[in-house]
Amino acid sequence: MNIYYSFFCTSYTAEKLKNENSFSLIPSCLYSRVVLYSLYHELNPFNDVPVILAGNLEIDKNIEVKIKEKFIKSGSDKSTIHNYEKVYAYILNKVPENLNLLEIGMGTNNKNIISNMGVGGSPGASLRAFSSIFPNGKIYGADIDKEILFEEDNIKCYHLDQRVYQNYLALADKIGAGSLDLIIDDGLHTQ
Repeated sequence: MNIYYSFFCTSYTAEKLKNENSFSLIPSCLYSRVVLYSLYHELNPFNDVPVILAGNLEIDKNIEVKIKEKFIKSGSDKSTIHNYEKVYAYILNKVPENLNLLEIGMGTNNKNIISNMGVGGSPGASLRAFSSIFPNGKIYGADIDKEILFEEDNIKCYHLDQRVYQNYLALADKIGAGSLDLIIDDGLHTQ
């Protein structure tokens, strides 16, 4: 059974989450709490979706430390600013060593592009961290900013404008989306 994960930051309390009927209404990236939920592909995502607060995740501390070190070494803000290493330790402990991963949103620092990281950002940093964690995997990146796309080692990046549905279909054709083990959507934060 494939398990699909998504996580988001929210200022909502756990009680508020219990009372929400639609997760799509919860604003993303307000940086007060990380919430993780898993969608099993057999379930209708609009039915009961299990929600786990990051503080309640059972994880291997060694994996958490390794992931944090890789994020910091690569220049990713996933550990230095957001403290996502615990969530990633939970998720990455459940995927194969030859992981096929797609991360949408590579972290542009172009201020003219919506949802940019600012000039201090390091485009592609988390892709490089994932590559070092999974050297036998295939790591794909996708971003609207064509200037930050690159290929190195087991990483290949593609252009994707998240506002155009057909672009997803074209990307799926290029990478063989059916073979993906994990998709991380860290791109356009305004939808």
